[in-house]
Amino acid sequence: MKKGLITIFFIASLVNINSQVIDSIQSVINDPSLTTTQRINELNDLSRELTYISPVMAMKSANEALSLAIEYNNKRGQAYAYRNISNIFTLNEHFYSGTEHIQKALKIFNEIGDSTGVADCYISLGHYFKQLKDYKEQNKYHKKSHKIYSRFDLPSRLAVTSFNLAESYFYLKQYDKARSLNKEAIRLCVELNNTPLLSMCYKLKASIALEENNLAEAEKYFLTTLGISDSLGIYSQKLAVIESHLGLAEIYILKNDKENYLKNIQEALKISKKEKFVKYLPGIYNSFINYHIDNENYEEISNYLVEYENVYDSLRISEFNDKSNLTKNVLDAFELEEKAAVLAAINNQQTTSLRQSRITVVVVGILAILLAALLYFLYRSNKKINKINNELIRQTETINHQKENLETLNNTKNKFFSIVAHDFKSPLASLSSFSNLLVNHSENFSKEEIIDLSKKMNTSLHKTIRLADNLLKWASIQMNNIESNKIRFELNAVINEVTEVYSPIAADKKIKLDVNIKDSITVYSDKNQLEFIIRNLVNNAIKFTSSGGSVKVESNTVTGNYKTLKISDTGKGMTSEVKNQIFNAGYIKKTEGTAGEKGTGLGLTLVKEFAEINNIKIDLDSIEGKGTSITLFFN
Repeated sequence: MKKGLITIFFIASLVNINSQVIDSIQSVINDPSLTTTQRINELNDLSRELTYISPVMAMKSANEALSLAIEYNNKRGQAYAYRNISNIFTLNEHFYSGTEHIQKALKIFNEIGDSTGVADCYISLGHYFKQLKDYKEQNKYHKKSHKIYSRFDLPSRLAVTSFNLAESYFYLKQYDKARSLNKEAIRLCVELNNTPLLSMCYKLKASIALEENNLAEAEKYFLTTLGISDSLGIYSQKLAVIESHLGLAEIYILKNDKENYLKNIQEALKISKKEKFVKYLPGIYNSFINYHIDNENYEEISNYLVEYENVYDSLRISEFNDKSNLTKNVLDAFELEEKAAVLAAINNQQTTSLRQSRITVVVVGILAILLAALLYFLYRSNKKINKINNELIRQTETINHQKENLETLNNTKNKFFSIVAHDFKSPLASLSSFSNLLVNHSENFSKEEIIDLSKKMNTSLHKTIRLADNLLKWASIQMNNIESNKIRFELNAVINEVTEVYSPIAADKKIKLDVNIKDSITVYSDKNQLEFIIRNLVNNAIKFTSSGGSVKVESNTVTGNYKTLKISDTGKGMTSEVKNQIFNAGYIKKTEGTAGEKGTGLGLTLVKEFAEINNIKIDLDSIEGKGTSITLFFN
């Protein structure tokens, strides 16, 4: 206990020291006695410190450093400014701009022989490949940077490279190497009072413990990370905070501690919304929904579905605005480079003119060459600007397309709640009426009448359960949370299971159900999803076929190695309008069967979604008044 209190007190003292670093840099920058080189270095340091805290402020400092470095021809300052700009773009998934700027930085560092600058660029490239989840490439570049800094007496940079390399080994599941390097990084962070990096190290230590199922140690260091981050305030590493809350939630769900599980999931959601970390939202909302499904709290599920859509839409719009602002900074950087090149050209022109003032022909020749070079440079610069403008146009088109998709999803959401409001109410009202009759008037009914009422209650209950199942599957698909477990299995077995269930139903309607399986066919799909597809198509065929009609289920292997399953009926068919829209996104229409059977309109929507997930092609042929034929093609 005493040791734990000493550790907490020591970490708190580190936080107080480190939280002043950024404020200190900002105050130094305003010192009028600074030289230009010192001001450039301080601006670059500030940009680096702010990259993971405030990308907008970091970009502002980097551009200011770049402007000064270009004006005073400070190559090293230019290179570090380019590196900082690259890090900001990469963090915000502008990978093209990030790669372009890091290559500029590498080129300058190599030209001036700055090996530590090259190592810093390798660090940035490691982060680049981490964003792309290419952990082998991430590990390769962090090895290079760690090897370079191991040769120099620079503990602050060695701490960074040790942590980065440890993290890359963690993603490669080489936990012993990760643990050893992370231990060294923690030692250096404590010596250097580098509290933000120390919080990342403890988060990594907790993650390793969690992967090795050491829940007590994982919980301890996730909580330590959060304690440090709370003390850092606005200078905390937000990603470490979110991932620590999610890690604690995973631990508490394993411990069946529902109160602390919800507390940490809620904190992760709160910070993700505040800091606009859109990528965490689907997983967090999915955790809430699964929790309330397990606890049968369907009202909360509906609330979280609505909240998710509203929050996600708002943050996506904000994210697009942020990315637009960062893209404008690319244009600013190009303008700075263009001004620098023009100034250099003018300077060269003046120098040449003074040196060769007595030789008019040479002067004219040099001016002509410089003019041609300038025109070529302007041509290249204009080409780059046009390329950026085209990219902005493309991004605008993407945003408009996403807006249309959001409108479609909103219409679908309205339909969803319409179904919930109407189709849940009707069967539940029937159940209520039947149960009231049995409770209040059972003495007035014969045994046969009570059995008949019970059967009707059972039928209504099964319809309600099936509706709830379809609605939950449909909602999961809309949030991209449906999972597919594809295996190889015999298609014929699934067909037999489905038709065995529906044979009595067809017989009750006096419909002939004909099953014709010619070959033994093996398919590669999710068995449950494929069974759902076949079940819905057979159910619809029987539902829309009148008494005396027939339904056929046929499987075969056709030319080109395609395997087919055809379900046809002699029912009432579809109009051209319905046939053209039946599988379109957002089209949900309820239609009664030939015997007055009810439906939700969700069945074929789910069939289309599951078919796309399993790479199954659907061919529809229907003639109004004559029947419908639907063929599934398996590759």
